[in-house]
Amino acid sequence: MQSEIVAQCPWHEPRFLSRAEDVVEAGRAAFQNTAFSNGKPIGGQDLETIDRFFAAVAPDQNRHPHLANWEGPGSLMEHCHLSGRIAFRLTEQINEKLNTTYNPYAQQAALELHDLGRTVIHSFMETDELTDILWSHIGLRTDLKNLTHNAHIYWDGQDLDFESLPIPTRISIIADVFGKRSAQDTNRIRHTNEILEAVKNGKTKYLQKPDRTRYEEELVHRLPAYSSKEEYVISHTLGWLNRLGIDLDELLDGVMQEYGQETEAVCIP
Repeated sequence: MQSEIVAQCPWHEPRFLSRAEDVVEAGRAAFQNTAFSNGKPIGGQDLETIDRFFAAVAPDQNRHPHLANWEGPGSLMEHCHLSGRIAFRLTEQINEKLNTTYNPYAQQAALELHDLGRTVIHSFMETDELTDILWSHIGLRTDLKNLTHNAHIYWDGQDLDFESLPIPTRISIIADVFGKRSAQDTNRIRHTNEILEAVKNGKTKYLQKPDRTRYEEELVHRLPAYSSKEEYVISHTLGWLNRLGIDLDELLDGVMQEYGQETEAVCIP
């Protein structure tokens, strides 16, 4: 696995490779002989397996200080959990509106694991490349991976046609970009009226970054085209949800309220 990681990701210090191996080992222990590997339908009880996996790979912050923002407001774990819950609720409502039968538990599970690479690194595109590698080496189902999206949708050269995007991809895009706290009000997650500016700011930050990776350096040169594609997909997905009669802001507020109640309950001794 090490040669595969080195080929895809420029940052390949020994501690990075060791961390990736640890995540794979924990993932295999957590997910083998479960619905994540044997093809059985994913249900609510299977989400607890993801929680156990994340607990097992919680980083030693002395060894991995770049992973210090693991839990708490604005953390990786919060983003994964919020994205998963948004995906679940969106899937339920889309099924109701379109009379479809997408599995909301599978969509939630896929989004909770969609940033698997961030359990090891935090750099543009390398996260997506490493997610694919870890997903494969852990042995997670490929059909579950297909319920997610990654930066290649905007990075690669092909033209985008919104109508050709599968519904699970649309759900994944919305769950990912909205599953973060708002810069306008950190007590809630992003709303529809601020999302395009928030996503734009998330990319333009690389313009000021002094030590860019090879992908980040290229992003600076390709930023107008990348951002145009991303804005196109997000805005068209929002329009589609609006035409279906789905009040996304109401859904998002409900997710944040539910998540807040869950985290408060955990903190009560």
